[in-house]
Amino acid sequence: MRFKLSTSMKYFDAHTHLNLPEFDSDWSEVALRAESVGVSFLNIGTDLINSAKAILIAKAYPNLAWACVGLHPQTKAIENEQDQLADLAKNKEVVAIGECGFDRLAEASEAEVLRQRELLTWQLDLALKLNKPVMIHCREAYSELLTVLIDRKKTASLPLINMHFFAGDWTIAQQFLELGCYLSFTGVLTFTHDYDEVVKNMPLDRLLAETDAPYVTPVPYRGKRNEPAYVVEVVKAMARIRGEDETKIAEHLYTNAIRFFGLNKLNF
Repeated sequence: MRFKLSTSMKYFDAHTHLNLPEFDSDWSEVALRAESVGVSFLNIGTDLINSAKAILIAKAYPNLAWACVGLHPQTKAIENEQDQLADLAKNKEVVAIGECGFDRLAEASEAEVLRQRELLTWQLDLALKLNKPVMIHCREAYSELLTVLIDRKKTASLPLINMHFFAGDWTIAQQFLELGCYLSFTGVLTFTHDYDEVVKNMPLDRLLAETDAPYVTPVPYRGKRNEPAYVVEVVKAMARIRGEDETKIAEHLYTNAIRFFGLNKLNF
């Protein structure tokens, strides 16, 4: 049966981690809480083991949970793991590759920079081969990432990219937008104004909301473990920052996620 957008779903958490150990004892209950408030979600892999767990959860909750498989830049991958990840990526529940990218390269050795770059390039190639978008992790390394993407675009195609947990300024954001990227934001919007300018200026059709659960829990849940249901607070913050109707923002963000991850093209 072709996947249909559920009228009961109003939100999409584009980046969460129910596949991490913090949720080992209750990921099923957390998934059901998300469903109860109209939240679909994408579990993100950072290594081979939790990528496989993301697929398991997606199989348990079809049309509610989806999987993204990848090797985080800090994961010390070996060739055999890359081969196994490529096989996992062929599962029908997998709608994206990542999270991959760069992490804190200012303090990294030349060998580490090269390793992270090669790991990123391999996953960009895999995404293109499978016609899936890419979830990018980038911490304190936007200039390095932009160099790779801009250079690559001169000689090869870029897959569709989402900049997870974007933390740059508007000048940096515009450079990623020019490359066709989407940008997603977390619960930090509920307790800092550092990213208000970017959120306010962003084209509405390139915005995504995420929790990055179990991390960066939004207000009013600070001090608790984060979870997909709390993406509602991220959407509220975006609407407040942009001065726009919350229902309208929620509808656009949900539609953006469905389009970005190609969920409207899947057959189940």
